[in-house]
Amino acid sequence: MKALLGMYSLREAMAQDLEGTLAQAKKLGFDGVELAWYAGHPVEKVREAVRKLGIEVWSCHTDVKEMLADPHKNFSDIVSLGAKYVIICHMFPEERPDGERFEETLAAVRQLEKLAREQYGLTMLYHNHDFDMKLLPDGRRSLDASYTLFPVGGELDTCWVELCGASTVDFLQRYEKRIPLMHIKDYRRSPAPAGWAEPAPGCEFCPLGWGEIDFAAIFAAAERTGVQAVILELDEPGCGKTAQECVEISAKEMMRLLGR
Repeated sequence: MKALLGMYSLREAMAQDLEGTLAQAKKLGFDGVELAWYAGHPVEKVREAVRKLGIEVWSCHTDVKEMLADPHKNFSDIVSLGAKYVIICHMFPEERPDGERFEETLAAVRQLEKLAREQYGLTMLYHNHDFDMKLLPDGRRSLDASYTLFPVGGELDTCWVELCGASTVDFLQRYEKRIPLMHIKDYRRSPAPAGWAEPAPGCEFCPLGWGEIDFAAIFAAAERTGVQAVILELDEPGCGKTAQECVEISAKEMMRLLGR
């Protein structure tokens, strides 16, 4: 499997120093990167930087509303960066399987997936969050409904699956060959904030290997089920470390898990 750095992890640094932050991916041993909204930079500037540094862009995050606003520009920008995957990174409450605009969203995703695949050669994936782990009346998780109905594969986020009491290994086995990318991040449980309404309890994000997830079992299952790349993504720094420190510690652990 390839090891990728999700540049969202260093978004503040990337906004200030695009080339220097992108260069960290190669320095730390990553095979490429995943981008999320380019940290406020014009896509032309990002394209110039990744070409200059020789960094491979595997995937880019966006959402349904952004794609619908200008799908051709969105997809052509992603292709110009050399990416293979376009990721639906979030569903707003009304867009989810139990939301009031789900049928409309479903039709839009089907249209966008067809356009991305047929005209731009892109594979569309869906990135889950904690709300995707909500239990439905039939006993399935909301993510199961999304995988069943949407014509897309998955970019499975290990943190949100495990934190909500589900099993990453089970999801990988159940949807074998449909999850080519996987987000890797670790956590420690903490009291949920007041008013917390999502399925997940509270947590503190932490460097890979410092938390509760059994990544050795997950990496073994990923190898067996066709995952092509694991992506280090840290939503926020934690455990008293800066974002840069969390990425550096996590990179070493990821390379160890990959046998490098």
